[in-house]
Amino acid sequence: MNGKQIIGLVILLAGIGLILYGNYGKEQIREARGDIERKTRIIPDSPVKDVIKGELHSKVDRYREPVKLLFTGGMVLVAVGCVVLFFGRKRKR
Repeated sequence: MNGKQIIGLVILLAGIGLILYGNYGKEQIREARGDIERKTRIIPDSPVKDVIKGELHSKVDRYREPVKLLFTGGMVLVAVGCVVLFFGRKRKR
C-alpha cells in the first residue's frame, strides 16, 4: 500500500465511524421519544398533556439535524475513501 491508499483507508474508516455514530444517535432519539410516550401516558388527556409532549418532543428533535449530518458526512467520506483507496495506486510506467 502506498501513502494515498493508506489515506483512503483512513478516510473510509472515518466515514464508517460517522455512520455508526449516527446510527447510535438515531437509536437514542427513538428511545427518548418512546420514553416520552410511556411517561406521559399517566397524565390524563388534556390540553396540558399535548403541550408537555410537544415541548419534550421538540427538545428531542433538536438532535435530528446533527444525526442527519453524521449520516451525510459519513456517506461522503466512505465514497471519497473508496475512490482514493482504489484509484490512488501508483501507475506503471
